[in-house]
Amino acid sequence: MTFLVVDTPSPYNEDVLQVPVEEGNTERVLQVGSQLGEAEKEELITFLRDNKDVFAWSTEEVPGISPYVMVHKLSVDPARPPIRQKKRNFAPERQQAIAEEVSKMLQAGFIR
Repeated sequence: MTFLVVDTPSPYNEDVLQVPVEEGNTERVLQVGSQLGEAEKEELITFLRDNKDVFAWSTEEVPGISPYVMVHKLSVDPARPPIRQKKRNFAPERQQAIAEEVSKMLQAGFIR
């Protein structure tokens, strides 16, 4: 079996610039492609900063989404019994991060 490896850069694998949404606030940062021209880059940054109110930085900032707008359901056959997956073990720091994220989503009403 022969494999061909092409070493060309992907247009989607470019470096990005970290741009703060608000000057001086390094907590909320957007990423803008570094290959954009200066005029396009400035126009995009201005547009993103003008519309910063549409971004959610945490689950607390997003109110509950009505199931009429979006809902995720599992397509399962009711005639088949559910099968429990094997428990996955994670490193303690990962387990803590998972527990924190699940707690945030429960409090925000994203999951039940």
